[in-house]
Amino acid sequence: MRAFRRAARRGTGPGVRGLLWRQLGAADDAWLPRPRYARRTEPLAVLDAPASVDAWLAGLGTKRRASVRRTQRLVARDPDLQIRAGTVGDVASPAELAHLTRLNFAKHEASALELRSGPRSTLWQEAVAGRDDVHVVAYRDNAGLLLGAAMVLDHPTWPIWLSWGALPAEEGGRRHLYFDLFRRLVERVVERRAAGMILGKGMPELKMDLGARLLPQRAAVTF
Repeated sequence: MRAFRRAARRGTGPGVRGLLWRQLGAADDAWLPRPRYARRTEPLAVLDAPASVDAWLAGLGTKRRASVRRTQRLVARDPDLQIRAGTVGDVASPAELAHLTRLNFAKHEASALELRSGPRSTLWQEAVAGRDDVHVVAYRDNAGLLLGAAMVLDHPTWPIWLSWGALPAEEGGRRHLYFDLFRRLVERVVERRAAGMILGKGMPELKMDLGARLLPQRAAVTF
């Protein structure tokens, strides 16, 4: 991190007055330079790998467990729903994925800059197209309309849920796809014998209801 800091200063020039560090946990105090100003940010949701999908379900509350099982039945019986998994460009185009991800961010009052960055950007999606370590789960109707899609960075120990987006029900979407997708992510963690999955920020109460734990996070400015 010290080498990165020095290189960043060289690359951006002498006018840089400080650095903003994000997603800091308690273990980062050992290397974080001083002086610093820090503030708490949104916690990071993490799902520890269960022994099996059944074990994960057993750990959920009664209502949530029943809801997940009902969602599984609804998806299995839907004659106008197709589910594919693969790479960006294989199961969904970069433009489709960027559009759905922007829809999801827009619900949370994201800024104009946030709506054009990361997985919300078609250029970002094109840059990762075809990579075998970026896994996509895509939901379509029989006419080919993309209803929902998620992306996962397949780190062997701690894969990261990069993005999710879905069409609103009033535009032909399905209300229960998020919960079907979550179950599929649990299955993937179990099958690949990962330590767990990093679920990201946002909707912490819902993710806890689905078995996740929250890690406190901070941002800090150093000089």
